[in-house]
Amino acid sequence: MIDKTDILVGVESFGEYGVNLIARVWVATDNILVAQVELLEQIKAIFDESK
Repeated sequence: MIDKTDILVGVESFGEYGVNLIARVWVATDNILVAQVELLEQIKAIFDESK
């Protein structure tokens, strides 16, 4: 069982043109790629909505 509440989201560094964020979540090894794509899509959608 994966504890979905054990996550880390924060500022990783300050880049030349923006802020680099980090998001770490636990997923099953065979779901890493799918989880990465879905997480990035959701983050992009949230940023688009906030414009």
